[in-house]
Amino acid sequence: VRRLFAEQLRQAGELRQTQTALQEQTYYLQAFNQTTLAIINRLELPPLFDSVLKQALALVNTEHGYIDMLLPGSNGVTQVIGFGVFAQSQHTMLTRGEGLGGRVLQSGESMTVDDYQTWQGKVNLFNTLGFHALLAVPMRLRGQVIGILGLAYTDPQRKFSADQIQWIERFAELVSLAIENASLYQTAQDEIEQHRLTQQALEQSQENLRQALEAAHMGIWDYDLLTRQWQVSETAYEILGIQPETAQNISQAIESALHPRNTENPQASPLIRSLKTPGETFQAEYLIPKASQTTCWVEVRGKVYANPEGKPTRIAGTITDINTRQQAETALKTANRQLEQDTNILERRSALLKIAAEVSRAASAILNPDELSQRVVDLVQERFALYYVGLFLVEEASQYLVLRAGTGSAGQTMLQNNHKLPIANTSMVGWCAINRRARIALDVGEDAVRFSNPLLPDTRSEIALPLITRGEILGSLTIQSKQESAFSDEDIETFQTLADQLANAILNARLYDQLQTELEDRKRAEETVRTLNTELEERVRQRTQELQTTNKELEAFSYFVSHDLRAPLRALDGFSRILLGDYSEALPPEAQHYLNRIREASGQMGKLIDDLLRLSRITRTEMHFNPLSLTALAASIFYDLRYREPDRHVEIHIQENLSAAGDEGLLRVALENLLSNAWKFTSKTPNACIEVGQTTQNGIPAYYIRDNGVGFEMEYADKLFGAFQRLHSPQDFPGTGIGLAIVQRVIHKHGGRIWAEGALNQGATFYFTL
Repeated sequence: VRRLFAEQLRQAGELRQTQTALQEQTYYLQAFNQTTLAIINRLELPPLFDSVLKQALALVNTEHGYIDMLLPGSNGVTQVIGFGVFAQSQHTMLTRGEGLGGRVLQSGESMTVDDYQTWQGKVNLFNTLGFHALLAVPMRLRGQVIGILGLAYTDPQRKFSADQIQWIERFAELVSLAIENASLYQTAQDEIEQHRLTQQALEQSQENLRQALEAAHMGIWDYDLLTRQWQVSETAYEILGIQPETAQNISQAIESALHPRNTENPQASPLIRSLKTPGETFQAEYLIPKASQTTCWVEVRGKVYANPEGKPTRIAGTITDINTRQQAETALKTANRQLEQDTNILERRSALLKIAAEVSRAASAILNPDELSQRVVDLVQERFALYYVGLFLVEEASQYLVLRAGTGSAGQTMLQNNHKLPIANTSMVGWCAINRRARIALDVGEDAVRFSNPLLPDTRSEIALPLITRGEILGSLTIQSKQESAFSDEDIETFQTLADQLANAILNARLYDQLQTELEDRKRAEETVRTLNTELEERVRQRTQELQTTNKELEAFSYFVSHDLRAPLRALDGFSRILLGDYSEALPPEAQHYLNRIREASGQMGKLIDDLLRLSRITRTEMHFNPLSLTALAASIFYDLRYREPDRHVEIHIQENLSAAGDEGLLRVALENLLSNAWKFTSKTPNACIEVGQTTQNGIPAYYIRDNGVGFEMEYADKLFGAFQRLHSPQDFPGTGIGLAIVQRVIHKHGGRIWAEGALNQGATFYFTL
């Protein structure tokens, strides 16, 4: 039981190894197929190198690699592309025998180094790149090394396996052919003789590719014709899909797999023919069944050995799994067909590029949209030998497409008739405009949605393309042919490029017209502005003169108020005071009351005169801007207020580091009025509190003075800053009603604004910016 169990474990391990090897081989074969399809269409060397190196990196699961190419007429190679750590070593040159690449160039064989940092032949330039394992594989053409494919691991624990080296060598052969294809294509694009040479090179490349993809997985077999005994290697059993330990009749199993009945004519089998001519080698291919319900192609090569009498006694040879080669040949045929199709597309696009160049030249020389459109449709019809080409543009109302250019007499007739089509699904051009994508009609009589046009009776195929630029639909382009199925899906991409360029050119021409119109309008506007400026300057001069006269009158008024009005007021106050002092005993109480009222009125009048003069001076004061501390300024004003009324208890909060830039004298006047108001209107409030701080309004610093006094109703907030405007009676809170008007003028002179928020018996907050 233990032996049986051990044997089963061994068989399971071998099966897992076999499955792992098959999975790895499948991965590499799929990668080869993808690589073949990916690089077969690369006809320019730079993108080919980029694609090749990326595929190679994916095959060995690394990010670091490079491609060196042989320098023409030199004895060395230079790096043409590098990824990972080799991206910084572009254009590095190695001579024959120098470094790992130089030795591969010299020997023509692949080489690998497990630790480049300790390798004696390392190049100092590469020593600083930080990689360890390095694989260099030659790329050969007709026995000559044309370049080197290098791959590296930066992880010291990773090494390149023998299978990886083998697959990369086959990959390098494929890359060599692709490089030759690209080089031949680039040199043979425009010349017929060059095209013939390219075709020969492609045929040779196909043969080289077939050999490069031929699997090297090979087994050995030997069959004794006399004893009918087989001697088969394990690899051969694996290829045939036979388990020698479990097969009851190994000979029958092998004969069943390789029996001539695999061919349609058993007598024509190479094996049967070789039995008649011992000593000659034979070759045959068989499609054999596998245990996993699949089939596999194998190639059998062998030789018949005879005894001295010439009788066949033994057959020996090799068996090779060629399933990969069969798949590769199929993929290569598909790729060649695709290459032929792409060549035709390239030729058609080449002609389109020439037309596009002419369109560009026409767009730079022709700025009239109608003239440009006609030039383009004529070019397209002439270069592609088409039946008719027409260009429609969207009208202003965006309901119809109006013909703006058409080829031939039919086009001229339709232009004269102002031919137009609705933007709807009732025509090819209308359909592509409303759906914003191209459409092909292979036979307009059966497939297309189009109008019946007697001027174009021979149209059999049509392609309609939208003219779109910057997300705006400008119109449609119709291209028609006399042949059925004249256009393909590839033509949509080809002609759409031209349509996009044409749309940009038409838009540019329209913008040029608009620009010219705008320039004319701007010239007229500038002339109007100059006239208005002249008138404005005259008005400003007159206004300035009027203001100067008004200022002089205000100065005279201020002088009159400060001198002529003060004298009568002082006389009233003085005589009243004398009467009260000298004749108080002779005056009745009622007379004394009236005299006191006269003195109070004189004092109030004096305060009003002082406030008016202060308001006038603020308007004319020259400002001096300096940085200052509002915290210190507010503290100084509160100190004066406490000094005048030491018996009042008011809680005061001043935010630290309040700073601003302005005229210190004017800002002191503004703060004195604001803080005095807060002090006054909290006089009847228990636990009075005044706060000075800073906040932000729309990203701009704003300062505030907040109190918990009597407040005001917000519906009267617009009256606060007017001169002589009061919201409280003088008996409750004395004042002239000019203080906030003075504050507003100071703030406005600093380029700021002031506003207030409050509620009755809930306090008030005054905000201002500078």
